[in-house]
Amino acid sequence: MLLFSFVFGVHLPNYLNTGDPEYRQLAFLNVLKDTALAAFALYIASNARHQRVLEETVIEEEVKKTEHHETEESERLAMEA
Repeated sequence: MLLFSFVFGVHLPNYLNTGDPEYRQLAFLNVLKDTALAAFALYIASNARHQRVLEETVIEEEVKKTEHHETEESERLAMEA
């Protein structure tokens, strides 16, 4: 959201109020750059909310596999003895 405030508070007024075409072009490039960065940051944030759920699921599956393997190992050792 901070990048959008830079776009609308700094770069857009520079673009609209600059008389020199070169500065206008630079201001427009800054508008595009910061808008793209802000949009991509929002995209990453929208996907990050599922990340913790997936990490916990993977950890739980690994724990179950380890427990299952340990149980099989202890049963095998008990049968050998």
